[in-house]
Amino acid sequence: MARMPDTQWVCGWASGLNTIAWNARGLRDAGQLDDAAYDARVAAVELAWTVYPKNRSEVDGDASEVRSVAESGADYFDDAFQAAMQGLNASCVEHDSVMILSTVKSLGG
Repeated sequence: MARMPDTQWVCGWASGLNTIAWNARGLRDAGQLDDAAYDARVAAVELAWTVYPKNRSEVDGDASEVRSVAESGADYFDDAFQAAMQGLNASCVEHDSVMILSTVKSLGG
């Protein structure tokens, strides 16, 4: 039987996907990414959330809420999606696993 992801894994997964989406937005807004490339990156993040592996981590309820919003077809930057991400972030912090948002070098990272 495969080992189920733990809280740190889930919060790391969320950090990575969140970083991809926000960097795409920043790169597009800075003129470093065209609309098609931006759309592709954000769509990939939305799709990745629809296959989030449900498990028994301490933050699973909040991560499953993000998955549910993604499955509904909401855009990543819609209020519902961002509210679900904020809920997951709060849950990660509560369980000593901080979500991190990194920026690419061209955006100051």
